[in-house]
Amino acid sequence: MLMVHCQLKISVLGNQSEKKVQMGSETDQRAIMMSLMLHTNAKQLIKAQNYQDAMEVLSMEEEEEAFSLCDPSVIKLVDNPSILQIDMVLCYFMLRDIH
Repeated sequence: MLMVHCQLKISVLGNQSEKKVQMGSETDQRAIMMSLMLHTNAKQLIKAQNYQDAMEVLSMEEEEEAFSLCDPSVIKLVDNPSILQIDMVLCYFMLRDIH
C-alpha cells in the first residue's frame, strides 16, 4: 500500500515500509496522488455513512480521473484499485443499489 507524505509541498511516494517507490513519470505520480486523496475523501464519507457522496467520489477516482491518467503498469504497483472496488461494493450494498 502506498502512502503520501507531504512536507513543504514536496511529495514522496513510499510503500508500507516507508521506502521510496519509483512511480514512473511526473504525470503518473500526480495521478496516483490524486487517486489517494480522492480515496481518502471517500473513506471519510463512508465513515460518516454518506454512501451516495462516497460513490460519486469513488466513481470519479475509478473512471474519470486519476486512474485514467495513469500508466497501467504503474497502477499495478498500488493496491488502491482493489480496495476501491471493495469500498464501491460496500456503498452499493448500503444503498441497496446493486446493479
